[in-house]
Amino acid sequence: MSTVVLDNGNWLIGTGAGACFFEIDPNDNVVWMLKPEDVPEIGLKYAAGMQRLKDGTTVLTAFTSGFTLFAVNKEKKVLWKWNPSKKKGYAKRLTNVQVLEESGDPVNFE
Repeated sequence: MSTVVLDNGNWLIGTGAGACFFEIDPNDNVVWMLKPEDVPEIGLKYAAGMQRLKDGTTVLTAFTSGFTLFAVNKEKKVLWKWNPSKKKGYAKRLTNVQVLEESGDPVNFE
């Protein structure tokens, strides 16, 4: 399970084996949720780490899922997906992510 406090004061939470990510406001209202059925092409089985970028894109790690690193927009459209376990020499299961620089276009892996 992971939790990130967003710039707007809301919390973004990855539920681990609960296989969903959700955002709650300071009054505990769910304002956004991503479930496995929202992104069937990911094969979401475990909701691990995440980061919300300034443009609203959410970068997510999904340990033991079909794709272990992916990004979605607020409408839950998958912008890109990557599975490092298919690459020789990379970690096979990611549990967290941190984007160090936000310049560029995430749709084009910039």
